[in-house]
Amino acid sequence: MRFLKYEGGQFFRPHCDGPYGEGKDGRTIESLFTAHLYLNDSKAVAGDAAELVGGATSFLSTDEKRKMDIDPKAGRVLIFQHRKLLHSGDDVIKGTKYTVRTDIMYEMLPEEEQKEVGNEDGEAASAQN
Repeated sequence: MRFLKYEGGQFFRPHCDGPYGEGKDGRTIESLFTAHLYLNDSKAVAGDAAELVGGATSFLSTDEKRKMDIDPKAGRVLIFQHRKLLHSGDDVIKGTKYTVRTDIMYEMLPEEEQKEVGNEDGEAASAQN
């Protein structure tokens, strides 16, 4: 988990997040998604009560009409995939942007430990249950 602070003039240029992974005992643990928790509001969502101007997280496309801006709002959680999703942290024009960023981790079990989706014993549930 990382605590991030962006002040006036700071930004994070367009990029794609990459997976983070570990392996032990034949298991692979890998991140596939990013989670951002915004800790303060921007003027775009809170009006004059907020000091922060700018700092949106923007999802980009070669088609400008498909660009999506997510403005900081305290308590808002933004979850998105790592691979091939180009995004940026837009310039903070005024004030300070605070966020917490973390990876959502998944563990791939060895095939012999995988169970069918169903009940606790790994038995496949039927439509008659």
